[in-house]
Amino acid sequence: MVYAQQCLQCHGVKREGNPLSMFPGLQGLGERLKRPDAEALMETGKGFMPSFKHLDAAKRAAVLDYIYKADEVAPTGAS
Repeated sequence: MVYAQQCLQCHGVKREGNPLSMFPGLQGLGERLKRPDAEALMETGKGFMPSFKHLDAAKRAAVLDYIYKADEVAPTGAS
């Protein structure tokens, strides 16, 4: 899974992030960031987050599918 290889170290297994290290959580991302904006962020990077333009478009889309659809399965605040 691309998320595990590229994102997990900073954003966590459950997408919870690590505020002490300034890595934001990705839970509820759809409420804060529209998908086209997230796609652009993956392409360019921002702050501590590097660009992921080295990944092909299908892999970047798979990461975003996982992030955005995970909230549908386990909404933010669910145990």
